Amino acid sequence: MRETAPTETVPVADARVEVIDPGSGLLTGRFVLTDSRGFYQFPGLSGAVSFRASKDGYEGDSKRVQLTQTLTLDFSLMPSSRKPPRETIIVGQTQTGTVGNSDPTCAGKFFVRPCKRFALVVTSQEGLRARLAWSGGHDLDLELWRDDTFVVASLTCQACGVGSGDETFTAILSPGEYEVRAVLFQGIGAAIPFELTVSRAD
Repeated sequence: MRETAPTETVPVADARVEVIDPGSGLLTGRFVLTDSRGFYQFPGLSGAVSFRASKDGYEGDSKRVQLTQTLTLDFSLMPSSRKPPRETIIVGQTQTGTVGNSDPTCAGKFFVRPCKRFALVVTSQEGLRARLAWSGGHDLDLELWRDDTFVVASLTCQACGVGSGDETFTAILSPGEYEVRAVLFQGIGAAIPFELTVSRAD
């Protein structure tokens, strides 16, 4: 395991490599740690397995591998200080933007995909609703993270013919800073315009 460029030769020691449950997308608690050289071994696994690599001070990296085809899986962790700039969204606000294949990526639950990030500060515990809307034959996802911890997401597979051009989630959030992500899962052509709204849940 190494850092992302331009320090891609720097090993990441004591990073956690954990198996992801394929059904729920949640971490299973089954993990190993990297050694001082950034190496790890994960015995007793077979078939198709999803992993997430993480360490405090870094953005995690998620990958899926077919272990009948390869026994090696490398991860690259981006130091948190290198995260791209974020816009801010507040409760009751709608932000517009675009997301396309040339945008910086986010390491999500299963994949690393182009995304746009929005900082959301919650000052008191409350139920909030987020909605991402767009038009055209594209597939965007809506995710909520806190630091490098997944909170909730709406991941309808429009590319599979399910649903229309929107994603919505509702969650009760405790005070703190969160990151709302508009993620490009599959798109056609140029950057895709979208609207992101955060409101209080009724």
